[in-house]
Amino acid sequence: MTMDELMAMLSGVGADFQFIEQDSPILFTSDAKKIFQYYKATPTFILENENGLMACIVSSRHGRLDRENMKKRFGYLSL
Repeated sequence: MTMDELMAMLSGVGADFQFIEQDSPILFTSDAKKIFQYYKATPTFILENENGLMACIVSSRHGRLDRENMKKRFGYLSL
């Protein structure tokens, strides 16, 4: 799916969204601080398997993510 297709799909269902472009992936809070008010953002992983895409939105109240546990819960071989 292209970004244009994703934008059309989200707009089509009335989603409130915003794409934030950056030169490199935001992997850590320190990366986000350079770009925007990171405390207003929610960590989101986009996961893909043979069934399609899934957004995994994580509350910052949980602290660091346990990726091994996530793999088991979502049935992925790798993240």
